[in-house]
Parts: sequence; C-alpha cells; structure tokens
Amino acid sequence: MARRFVALENAVDFIETLSPSAQLNVEICQLPPDEDGNITDEEHIDGDAFMEVEPTDVCGELD
Repeated sequence: MARRFVALENAVDFIETLSPSAQLNVEICQLPPDEDGNITDEEHIDGDAFMEVEPTDVCGELD
C-alpha cells in the first residue's frame, strides 16, 4: 500500500511502527522539489546598457 509523507522524518517514524517483517519490504522514493524549469545562477542583465570599452594597453610578446 503506497503512502505519501511530506517529510522523510515522518516516513521513518511510520516505518518504525511496522512489524520487523513488514519493515523488510519497505521502499522509499524521495521526489525532487517542483521547479519552474529555469534553473540558473545567471542574473538578468540588459547587455545594451553597457558601453564598449577599448583597452589602452594589451599584455603580450613584442613582435
């Protein structure tokens, strides 16, 4: 019989109330949280707001 628990601790507490023979047949599946599909650490920055910068000196070997 499938049962759902919000927290893993609640599931463990329930399993501990079962008989030892019933505990042998227990399977636990922990589902990931619902996401909106937009998982990123990037910030939304308007690229048009930046001015173009030209470097005055560039490091490198002499020709």
